[in-house]
Amino acid sequence: MASRDIIERVEKILRETRQPNGGEWSARSLAIASGLTPTHIGRILNYNKTGRVSTPTLKKIAAAARVRPEWLLTGEEPMRPDKEQQDQYPNRARAVAAARALGTVSEEAIATVRSTRLKSATADLTPNQWLDKILTAERDEQLGIVTDVDTLPIDKA
Repeated sequence: MASRDIIERVEKILRETRQPNGGEWSARSLAIASGLTPTHIGRILNYNKTGRVSTPTLKKIAAAARVRPEWLLTGEEPMRPDKEQQDQYPNRARAVAAARALGTVSEEAIATVRSTRLKSATADLTPNQWLDKILTAERDEQLGIVTDVDTLPIDKA
């Protein structure tokens, strides 16, 4: 699936949105955050020879840029989820995008970690620490273990 409209929406992400860390998106940073190669993003932006972009690829881009997949695929507004749905911890949002890009982590494990509240309102873990929590929640879910993610030990980065 590809169209000039989708390419324009990817370009809009690069022009008008901010990364979870507050920085500007580049094609390279969008590629890394979405688990794709910079060449892959470049082909999309240059309307690759096949004229196709897979739905899973577009979903990865949407997750990394924190835009609604429906907006990226069809242009259906709003571009972003409601404010209440946006993550208060930017690094957790990056880890969730990375976990979704892996394609092996359940939405239940992600939801478990998204329900985590840190003791300090201004604190945030590193993306790798959040990803460790997500992967631990996934493992525990597969083993049938109920774990309070807030009590998981965190490796200091």
